[in-house]
Amino acid sequence: MRTLIVITSMGHWVDWTSPLLNSLHDHEPYCSSIKVIDGLPFGDPLAPPGGHQIQHEHDSSLSQAINAGAREGWDWLLWLANDNVVEAPFLDALRILDPMTVYHRKFVTNDHLVWGDGGQMLVGRELWERIEPLDDRLRGGSEFMDLDYTMRAMAAGGWVGRLNLPIRNRMETIRLNTERGRAAREFNRQLMSEQYHTDLTHMHG
Repeated sequence: MRTLIVITSMGHWVDWTSPLLNSLHDHEPYCSSIKVIDGLPFGDPLAPPGGHQIQHEHDSSLSQAINAGAREGWDWLLWLANDNVVEAPFLDALRILDPMTVYHRKFVTNDHLVWGDGGQMLVGRELWERIEPLDDRLRGGSEFMDLDYTMRAMAAGGWVGRLNLPIRNRMETIRLNTERGRAAREFNRQLMSEQYHTDLTHMHG
């Protein structure tokens, strides 16, 4: 079983990405398939432990960054925002999970919609190939990306499950309160509202 861990970041190496990489190295020292996708053109000069691959996807959205990181062979794809930290070994626990379920640390329901939250998502190769990658039209953060992928997974016969791994999210929600971040949210909200025929004014991602 090969698990690919894709970590997304926008810089913040010292405060966020390095502690996550250090915790992965401490608790899963034999995991070699870790890829960091940094949305900034130049990252922190400090090298991460273990010689992990760093790929710069300048000016990319979260869905574009994860898709870019997923272009290789794997059985499970685990996405982690860089504000997570690993607190115990966890890879062996993935062996009993359902490859047709998309897993989130927590998920939210509203009317007929379901989406994940919490900066973590796990998907198996079988489901990924059935419904294709994340929608790279989406901009900015994770909530609308999670909504679209989860709804497509369910429409394709997949399930939604809670991801109960010893990985703690250090910052529950990071708001992009810049003008560009607000514009990205409005674009995503309009795109997904039209696609799923519902009012999504309460969503922030």
